[in-house]
Amino acid sequence: LVAPSRLAAAIAHLAALGVFGPVVITVLATFLGLGLGLLPVFLIGVVFLLALVYLIYGVGWFETARVDGLYGFGLPARALRTSGRPGFGGFLRSLWMQLTDPWSWRGVANFTIATILGGIVIALAGISASGAVLAFAPLFADGQSVPLVRTGLDVPIAWAVPVGIMAALLGLAAIVGCGILHGVLSRAIMVPSREVQLTEAART
Repeated sequence: LVAPSRLAAAIAHLAALGVFGPVVITVLATFLGLGLGLLPVFLIGVVFLLALVYLIYGVGWFETARVDGLYGFGLPARALRTSGRPGFGGFLRSLWMQLTDPWSWRGVANFTIATILGGIVIALAGISASGAVLAFAPLFADGQSVPLVRTGLDVPIAWAVPVGIMAALLGLAAIVGCGILHGVLSRAIMVPSREVQLTEAART
């Protein structure tokens, strides 16, 4: 079973990622678009693509630290890859090694999934809060129906209490489900299998 404190922390993480995660993903997509689009203008396009490589590393590093801090998987801290070779050729090789680093991409994938789940958590929180308000609507509502926020539904005042309670409880249950799902997916994506660990050791 998931500890309530860890589950609450996971839900808080998701809510935070639901807010700033889309900004990070937009920046990554923008740098990719600018880099490819301005590639004919050699220096400008290359600058954006170089920045993108290190942004991907940064997201992977952040996600590894975030997930390990949350779940205690024992993930090693991610470090920039280097070819160990001198000169411009060595720099290019290091750059390629970093771009193809699977752990950075795993981090980006997990960050993206967590951001999507975070958006869902925020929407569910709105529905749950609206349901709680709806449950008390007969005490203050003047009309024949009351809207359930984020659903587009107008609930007849006679059904406000049961529908409101159901919406609040289902919303909370779905939020908890998102928190549990985040842990399952994070383990599947971020925790290496024994075979992958051996392959990684052989590469380094």
